[in-house]
Amino acid sequence: MALIERDDIISRLEGMEGWELRDESLEKTFTFDGYLAGIEFVNRLAAAAEEQAHHPDLEVGYGRVVVRVSTHSEGGITERDFRLAAAADAV
Repeated sequence: MALIERDDIISRLEGMEGWELRDESLEKTFTFDGYLAGIEFVNRLAAAAEEQAHHPDLEVGYGRVVVRVSTHSEGGITERDFRLAAAADAV
């Protein structure tokens, strides 16, 4: 899958609330009322990631989950990452 150019990534991110370009990854911090709510989000996102066969990097803390997506095999951001970011927002 082809890498997406930086300018195109930045342009597409303007329509995606909370998502940022950080270190060649798309990143967003999701916040929750407690730890277990974040874990429930992770479990639902994991199921969506399995369906897409594309897996995010996750950082779990109390009341927050940081989601980072990139296509490691391509060395940057591809269309697959935008699809997984949309799935995370839908969860």
